Amino acid sequence: MMNALLEIGRGMMRSVLGATGYALTPKGHVMYDPNIYGVYDLTKEGVYNSKEESVIPRGQAIYDPNVFGQYDLASQRIVSKSKLIGPEVSSYDVLMAEAQRYARVMPLNLESDRYRLILALLGAGKGICLDACTPQPLDWVRERISALGYEYIPIDLRGDDVNVRREDLLQLPFADGSVNRIISADTLEHIGDYKQAVAELYRVLCEGGIALFHVPCYYFDKVESEPIEPQVDPWGHVRYFSAKELVASLAEAGFIIPRLGLQFDYGAVLCTVAKCKGITNGHHGR
Repeated sequence: MMNALLEIGRGMMRSVLGATGYALTPKGHVMYDPNIYGVYDLTKEGVYNSKEESVIPRGQAIYDPNVFGQYDLASQRIVSKSKLIGPEVSSYDVLMAEAQRYARVMPLNLESDRYRLILALLGAGKGICLDACTPQPLDWVRERISALGYEYIPIDLRGDDVNVRREDLLQLPFADGSVNRIISADTLEHIGDYKQAVAELYRVLCEGGIALFHVPCYYFDKVESEPIEPQVDPWGHVRYFSAKELVASLAEAGFIIPRLGLQFDYGAVLCTVAKCKGITNGHHGR
C-alpha cells in the first residue's frame, strides 16, 4: 500500500516538474529550485504538504523563537535574546508600533512633510544655509529660506552645478565655520560613512550655528542601527537607523542637542543641534 502511494506521489511530482525539474510556482510563492534546496525524496520524507511544511535549504534549520529570540521584520534579521529590549510600556519602540497602528486606522492630520517641519524651526538670520543634500530643491523651500535672510545653497553628489552644486558630503569645499545654518533632510541613511559626513558638517558650521537633521528611523530604543544593502531597500538606504545611535553620533561629533523630535507615527527623528565648543561635554570639549 505504501509503495503504491509513493508511486502515485512520484507520478504527481513528475507531472508537476516536467522536463525542467522546476515546480510550477503559484502566484506569490517562491519557486522550488532543487539546485539550491536539494532533491525532495518522497521515499524518505513522505508526501510533501505545501500548506503545512517548508523546504529547508541545506545547512539551515527551522527558526525557533524560543531558542533564537525575535525575528526583526524591518531588518530581516534574527535578534539574539540577549539583545532584546523588554516590552516595557515605556519602550519607545513599543510606543512607535502603537502610534503607527493608530495612524493606519485613524488619520492624525498632523504635519509630516520633512521640510515644513524643519522650516517651522528655522528662525530669521543671515549667511549661508546649506541644504545637504537634495538633487531637486523645491522652489517654495528656496523662497522661504531666502525670505528669512539666508543665502540658500543646495548641494548633492548628483548636482548639475546650475541649480544644485555638485559636492561630496564627505569632503566639503567650504571653509571651517563658514556656514550659518544646515538642513539635512533624509540624507544620512544613504551614506555608508555617515559619521564622516556629520564630522564635515560640524567642521563647516560656524560657532553658534544651527543644524537640523531629519532622518527616518526604524528603531528608537536600540543601541545600534541595522545595516541593509541599498539594492535590497526600496529607497536605497544603507542602514535602518536607530534614533538612539543617531543622537549619540551627533553628540560624539561635538554638537549640542537642544531639541529632539520623535515622530513615532511615521518613524523619523527631527534633531536640532548647535555648535558651541565652550560648553560641550564630549570629544570636542565635553
